[in-house]
Amino acid sequence: MLTDEPCVVRFANPQEGSVIFDDQIRGPIEFSNQELDDSDHSPYRWSPTYNFCVVVDDWDMAITHVIRGEDHITTRRAQINILKALNAPVPVYAHVSMINGDDGKNFPSATAQ
Repeated sequence: MLTDEPCVVRFANPQEGSVIFDDQIRGPIEFSNQELDDSDHSPYRWSPTYNFCVVVDDWDMAITHVIRGEDHITTRRAQINILKALNAPVPVYAHVSMINGDDGKNFPSATAQ
């Protein structure tokens, strides 16, 4: 139901176990599910459904490998739990170091003018 009332999308993360994935660059990465809660899992306040949309889009497009900046490593824990809840395949992940401009800002932010 659409309303003008503020709302958030929540996902009931497992309270036990861990999210473990083998990053193709960094090696095995593990997050305890106890570190997660059922709060709004968006790192971007303007898009509270970010993690859900990323998961559904990757699944729909049959994405098998994801290469992102290291700033996305922590979003993997919620995304992998969502993938597993949907019985969707978990892609192979690789997280590269951030590329910074001369001003120290992340690229492409450094050149976004």
